[in-house]
Amino acid sequence: MPRVIKKYANRKLYDVESSRYVTLEELGKMVEQGLDVRIIDNETGEDISGKTLAQVLVNLEKKQKSSLPFPLFKELIQKSGDSVLEYTKRSIMAGLGVLSTAEGEIEKVVRRFAEKGLVSEEEARGIIRDFLISIEKSKNTLDHKIEENIRKVLHTLNIPSQSEVKDLKQKIVELEEKLAEMTKAKRKRSSR
Repeated sequence: MPRVIKKYANRKLYDVESSRYVTLEELGKMVEQGLDVRIIDNETGEDISGKTLAQVLVNLEKKQKSSLPFPLFKELIQKSGDSVLEYTKRSIMAGLGVLSTAEGEIEKVVRRFAEKGLVSEEEARGIIRDFLISIEKSKNTLDHKIEENIRKVLHTLNIPSQSEVKDLKQKIVELEEKLAEMTKAKRKRSSR
């Protein structure tokens, strides 16, 4: 169950569980520690978690000077959650591109060792194969962990994913169709 923080009209944040006021900085630390928090507007009852956590990010940016890349903020504003996920994955994969270059260099070094007789051709192939398998496993594990962590962040910020938005759009279409059918049936009954 999420930890409830109430936001009052005077902009103060009240932690219901600990019965005390908290700052944006303290709220950020709660999120860093993995606490699932929900910030509720005390007057309206509206969930304002996303807006409040965005304020936490802004405060962090002010204090840490460029802790997050500008393109990430731009993506957050322009696109839905899945786009942020894709942006982050692309950024990580670009870093892994450097790793691919390193793979080629390691292969060259191992082949030189084989040419000099320091290892046999069979050992060289084995070393390269084992290295490539290890790198591929690391890439897959990293990709999975990144995706999982970003989904957690998006959930915490209360940002819907593209699939959630798509589902909602489909439900709206279905409701519009039902409403049109009901309206049509009502008109038929009225004209009798």
